[in-house]
Parts: sequence; C-alpha cells; structure tokens
Amino acid sequence: MECPNSKKQSANGHCCSECGAPLAVSKPIAESIAVGSHSKVPLFMQVSIERLLLMGFITQGTYICYWIYRNWRYLKERLSLSISPVARGLFWVFFIHTLFGRINGDAEARAVKNPAFSSSVLATMTLVTALVGVGLPFMMPLFSPRDLSTPTSITTYIVIMLVIGAVSIICSFLPILFFIPVQNYINSVNSTRDPGIKNHPLTFMQYVFIAFGVLTLASRFMAFVSLTSVLMSL
Repeated sequence: MECPNSKKQSANGHCCSECGAPLAVSKPIAESIAVGSHSKVPLFMQVSIERLLLMGFITQGTYICYWIYRNWRYLKERLSLSISPVARGLFWVFFIHTLFGRINGDAEARAVKNPAFSSSVLATMTLVTALVGVGLPFMMPLFSPRDLSTPTSITTYIVIMLVIGAVSIICSFLPILFFIPVQNYINSVNSTRDPGIKNHPLTFMQYVFIAFGVLTLASRFMAFVSLTSVLMSL
C-alpha cells in the first residue's frame, strides 16, 4: 500500500514506516474483506435437491411449510423484518408469492448470481397443484352416482373414488417440484459465498413432518388397498 504523504510503498502494517501516517485500504481490498467476513453466512436455507425431493415426497408436500418458515426466518434475521416466520410457514399459501419474489430480487444474492426462474410462475404452479390435491377429495360427491342400489353403480362409485384418490396423491407430490429451480439458485449462491457449506441439519420439527407424512401415506395406501379389494370382489 502506498503512503499518501511519502509516496513510499509499505507491504505490512496500517501506518507508513517513514512518516507514521495511516494507510488507507484500497476499495477492492476493503470490499474483499467485507465479503469474506460475511461469506460463511448463508442467505437462505441450504438443502440438496435430493433431500428436498425426498422430504417433499415423504411428507406429501407438508415439508413446504417448514421450507417457507426457515427461509422467512433467514430473511427476518438478515434484514431485521417485523414478521412471524412461523405464521408465514403455516399459512404459506398467502405468502409463497412474496417469498419467491424476495428470493428472486434479493440484492445480496443477485450480487453473486442472477436468478433464472420466474417467481410468479413457480409460486402459481405450486398453489394450483397443492389446492387441487387438497380439494379433490371434497369434490367427490359431485362425481359419485346418486343411486348406489345396483352393483354397476357401486362399481362406478369405487372406481371414481380410486381415480380421485390417486390424482389427489399425485398432486400432493407435485408442488415440491416447483421448488427445484429456486433451491438450485439458493444452493448456487450459498456455495459461491462458502464453498464448504453443508445441508441445513435435520431438526425435531422436520422429524415431526416426516412422521406425519409417513402415517398419512400409510393410511392412504390402506384405503386404496381396501377399495381395490372391494372392487375385485364385485
């Protein structure tokens, strides 16, 4: 670094060895120090795509609640937001567009890499598939025959139940797929800032979601098997 007074170079120290004047740190060095001091703090939750999909499938989409809660918590702590990440995770359908938009437009993340996904499209597709998966079972009476006094009508009713149940299960798995571009972007930004970053650790809350998902999936499977056996006996 060059002393502004003596014009001599000083390799070490914060003061000139000739006149004792303080040495100003050049802008590129100052920026690298600032970036380096915060580079190990992830901007958003780091999760591998494999774990994201596994958790999404096992929990039948309820992992979305945790994912959204954690990323709102990262935003709250980093930007000092006056929000409740828990509430935004539980009622994620009202906040997913805002969260995806925040991630897409985050200044610190864009300083590392520009996003290549549409936040509005992904959030809308997530909502549509999730609502279809949850709402279809409640629409079953609209498709069921009014007269169930004949074997044909009973068979038709069971087939309708099986089809609606299968579509509902498939739709419960689909929403997590629309998180892949967002998570890929997050992982790319985080790993650029900290090449040694690891997955966010499994927490007690995640194990609760896993247990709930496994029990729900098992009950759906048993119902599917029961209806199939009844259909085969007709």
